[in-house]
Amino acid sequence: MVTGSGLAEKVSALSLDNAPPSDVITGRTYEEERQNFANWFTYHRRREFIAKSAIANIILTLADVRVGIYGINRRIVSPLQPIKVTQGASIVDSTSVLLDKLYPYQSEGGTPLKEGLDTVGRYYKENSGILGGTSGPKPYGDQGAGAACQQSFHCNHHGRVL
Repeated sequence: MVTGSGLAEKVSALSLDNAPPSDVITGRTYEEERQNFANWFTYHRRREFIAKSAIANIILTLADVRVGIYGINRRIVSPLQPIKVTQGASIVDSTSVLLDKLYPYQSEGGTPLKEGLDTVGRYYKENSGILGGTSGPKPYGDQGAGAACQQSFHCNHHGRVL
């Protein structure tokens, strides 16, 4: 029930409606729609959760690449890991390693983007395998193995590829 009008309008009571309006067509039942909202609320109600979901979905679709994660506040650091990379007769896949680091991550404390970009840039430039104090594989292999032709990308939290 709504009382008043304009800026003085107030909702004083709500009534239960077991079905969405007729102009909302999702193809889901009422129960499925409630579950869909519960899923959204659980996993996507904050920007951080949306970002985690987007990053995880991208990692899950990749193959024959190496991916690393560097949180600008150093709360998550994972040097490059192989994602569904064929090596000889086997496939090396560290997808679960990355996701196991990504999901529990909780962001907090400032946004030092320049420092984060500098750290990742040094990781590529120095080719030492040390990312934010954490050891891992070098970003590039030997010159003879095509390292000079290898592309590298960095994406900050705003989704811009640098």
